[in-house]
Amino acid sequence: MIFVRDVSLSQNAHRALKGVIGAAKGGGLLSRLSHSGRPLGLSEKERAERAARANAVLQLGRCEEVEVWHDALPAIAEHAGGIFLFVPMHARATLLLDIRPTSDDPRWALHQAGALLTTHWRWLRFPGLRGPWCFFNEGHDIVPIKLGSFHGTELELYMTEDIPSPGDDTLLPISFEDIERLARRRLFASTAGADGKALGR
Repeated sequence: MIFVRDVSLSQNAHRALKGVIGAAKGGGLLSRLSHSGRPLGLSEKERAERAARANAVLQLGRCEEVEVWHDALPAIAEHAGGIFLFVPMHARATLLLDIRPTSDDPRWALHQAGALLTTHWRWLRFPGLRGPWCFFNEGHDIVPIKLGSFHGTELELYMTEDIPSPGDDTLLPISFEDIERLARRRLFASTAGADGKALGR
């Protein structure tokens, strides 16, 4: 179950946004405090653009707070850059979280410690800045559905051709059941299924 609501910026939100602005002005400690769920290897122009978006959120004074209660088990798949988590939302939508091994993403440290998968997650969404921010989890441990390696599956084909480069904290227009089915179907050398028939088209 997922709840999304509009909230005023918390102190943690202010710190995260000011970290993005500080990164554009010179990096250092402030750049390490910012969290986008992505490595901070950005160009000066990209940092400036992110800083402008962060400043706009600060001026707005509001953002979205997301809460997920895992009444249905999520699924986990490994990929070359980290892990994908797929969270069932409703009949035709699945939430994607793309978690990568960077010190700026607290979810990776939790994953490494075996403490990420709990019954309750909460994070913030800032307009114009991709990915979860200020991630928090609590509750008892849950055991995810393990999908194995993402690479070489029909799911990889779907996510690279039908919806190129979906970002962290993205709602995929596909059911959780289809995610699981495509993840368990390996592609042949001839890339069978590349015409999109895997989803019944």
